[in-house]
Amino acid sequence: MGFLDLLHGARGRASTLDERSRANLLRAWGLDESDLEERTPEDAGEKNPLDYDRSQWGRKLRHILDGLPDSESRWEHLIQEGRAKRFDEDWMRGLMRDEFAMMVRRAVADRVFTDRERQKLDRARTLIGLDEDEARAISSSVVREAESFFGEQVEGT
Repeated sequence: MGFLDLLHGARGRASTLDERSRANLLRAWGLDESDLEERTPEDAGEKNPLDYDRSQWGRKLRHILDGLPDSESRWEHLIQEGRAKRFDEDWMRGLMRDEFAMMVRRAVADRVFTDRERQKLDRARTLIGLDEDEARAISSSVVREAESFFGEQVEGT
């Protein structure tokens, strides 16, 4: 038997195993056929091009915020790009707030909040347009979450 014949036979057996296991998996995960049909890979090809643009814009946002202060010069271009693509201002602002919260999470992940991290967050806060009270509320919430998770205080807060 040739190698390709062996592969062809394995493919047929694998699909039989998949069909046999399908019911068990659906039952174990608490799903039914309609749930599975809603998540078929064919749907991935029908996504709106705007979804891709939003995803890319979010990645650029994250990259710029992570690179502060060196990446600050690219901020205005990012905002202009979002407006040129007609992204909703509220959507962009919400994503910026979420990314600010993620920056705080990364800053306290080692249980130490340094002056350098604080300066970076303050610069991000200014660029995003968060007022001090809003930024403090986000930071306090994330720090409480981290302290609860770690079971100890975050230094420097």
